Amino acid sequence: MEARGFTLNSNGTNSGIFRLDGKVAVVTGGASGIGRAIATSFADAGAVVHIVEVDKTSAEQTVGEIQKRGGSAKWHLCDVSDQKQVKDIFCKIGGNQPIQILVNNAGVAHVGRLETTTDEDFERIFRVNVKGVYNCMHAAVDYMKTAGGGRDPQSCIDRCHSGPRRSLRLLHEQGRGAYHDLFRCA
Repeated sequence: MEARGFTLNSNGTNSGIFRLDGKVAVVTGGASGIGRAIATSFADAGAVVHIVEVDKTSAEQTVGEIQKRGGSAKWHLCDVSDQKQVKDIFCKIGGNQPIQILVNNAGVAHVGRLETTTDEDFERIFRVNVKGVYNCMHAAVDYMKTAGGGRDPQSCIDRCHSGPRRSLRLLHEQGRGAYHDLFRCA
């Protein structure tokens, strides 16, 4: 398995400059790749990490590694594209403790050109990579507001509650962004 991490200060260590002691962090797709690096680094910095994941084996390995290093982590089986599953998981997490950090990392990739991409491919990518982010933000925002989170850890959450004008434009802006990226890449 590939090991990943990220530097928390200029000398490559976490010498107390970056601390998340007691903060509750939810990391979607946190069992592998960049998500795993974020989850383990946040746990090393003192966060209570909740990994939201569809891959049971990788999730259990990541939680085991975090706990072996002295960190606090749990994992929750959840498909982020399913709004009911997401809502239930966030209710379970946020009902027991405040959520200060949301990392929307879950995503799926598709390699292909426009002419070889099927409707099913497109729907799958959109459900996980766009609707999944929306589902998690929607499920977390009230828990983050009550906990005083949502400003630094996830700028998208901040945009949702920074004012009525901006929040009313969320879907419009998301749609425009998807349109521009699709058009640019076609």
